[in-house]
Amino acid sequence: MGIILVGDKGVNALALLDFAHVFARNSPCKKSQCGVVLDIPHESFFSGWDHPPQGVPCDLELLCGSVHCRDYTIHAEADALLKALALDNDPTGGIMYHMTVKHGIGVPTGGPSCLPCATLVKQYSLRFVLFEERRGKGVPVLYDPHEFYWLSRLAHGRS
Repeated sequence: MGIILVGDKGVNALALLDFAHVFARNSPCKKSQCGVVLDIPHESFFSGWDHPPQGVPCDLELLCGSVHCRDYTIHAEADALLKALALDNDPTGGIMYHMTVKHGIGVPTGGPSCLPCATLVKQYSLRFVLFEERRGKGVPVLYDPHEFYWLSRLAHGRS
């Protein structure tokens, strides 16, 4: 069930999760803001956050958190991958750092991503770092792509 990152790896992961927290604030969603940092070895870093597609207005009062909003929102994971691919960067083998923000505060993630995002993570063999609560404190936890995908399937009622 993931590896808790400690020492230098834990410190580095927390620093990148802090950046993901900053990017999450770009999301117009008032219910839950998500941000990611995609680290592609020997290439670059890419950021992503939840938002509606270009040209689609975000009606914060009526739609935020509704099924309609969830159906058309570009999730942070997909946003970062699309940015990397648009610049001809191959994200395969990178690490994605994910942070959820509620009321301006980074909170432990409730679990794996939605299934479409988990499928993208698996497709590009991305390792995935979540900020999770373990033993009463927030820690960075690293998942390999296969484990992350199957945990997402289980979390969404698919085995």
